[in-house]
Amino acid sequence: MPKGLQHEHISEYIVKNDQTIKKVLKENEVNTNVVASLFIGKPVHKYNVIKAILSGVFDADRADYLLRDSYNCGVSYGNYDYIRYISSFKLEEPKGKILKLSVEAGNIQTLEAFLLARYNYNMQIPFHRTRTGIDLVLQMYIKHLKDTNRLPNLFKQDKQNDQDITQSLEVDLKRFIFFDDFELFQQIKTDYEEDNRLAKILLREDHLFPVIETAGTDINDFSNFLIRLENNGFRENKDYIIYKNTGIKIHNLVSGSEEKEKEDIIRVKNKQGADLGNILECSPILQSLARCTMHLFRVYVFSDKKEKAWRLKIR
Repeated sequence: MPKGLQHEHISEYIVKNDQTIKKVLKENEVNTNVVASLFIGKPVHKYNVIKAILSGVFDADRADYLLRDSYNCGVSYGNYDYIRYISSFKLEEPKGKILKLSVEAGNIQTLEAFLLARYNYNMQIPFHRTRTGIDLVLQMYIKHLKDTNRLPNLFKQDKQNDQDITQSLEVDLKRFIFFDDFELFQQIKTDYEEDNRLAKILLREDHLFPVIETAGTDINDFSNFLIRLENNGFRENKDYIIYKNTGIKIHNLVSGSEEKEKEDIIRVKNKQGADLGNILECSPILQSLARCTMHLFRVYVFSDKKEKAWRLKIR
């Protein structure tokens, strides 16, 4: 994909350019640009509450995938009290103002538990060492397809207007729709027959091996081990692969003192409906978690270098 392109940009493009979607929206007198703004960017102010439900810290998508993915992966890290969570939110319409989400003070712990469940889920599933290793191999494999001209050219971007991705982007929608997992796996199977190492890992006949992992800000062991690998003839992306993920946050709520989106933070009310402040101001736990940032650094080696790498590690 072009640099800086996110899947939300593609969603916005599809809404604006897919003829079937445009037809349905027009028939129902729905503004296409308003719908597209809900995916990325800042919508018209009166639609902020819809944006928060569709794409926010406490959005419906996260509420759904935490439970579904945890169940399908056979773990309990993403579980939370979804019945109380759903009933925690209220819609309010201050006099002369637009609709906003609020939560009763007694339900703050439910939202705290939700964010902690999401953090634990992220660390144990999306950021699990096996998953991140497969992600790295898949990225390398897709680059291999691109280098061998076997990857469809789905995206075009006007280089003269690359400051605005949404204005310069062009997507081959017909090809995009049909480029799915089945087609990619067929490519992988073809390369597997040709004894491609990446394809064999993706089909789980071969494996990457994590040799060292550092979580936190002290990366001396990680850096020293990389030097040791290089000094012993290991080549990056040939013999070993590096995984780096910096700035992992538990939540992205902004503080009440920051101008950016401060008016959209969920407000907390008491039982009488009086405003107690935004959720960060009312939750010392969320205030503390806002300052927490995780960093993950990993080194993986291919199977033929496993023994040598382990000897270097314990030396």
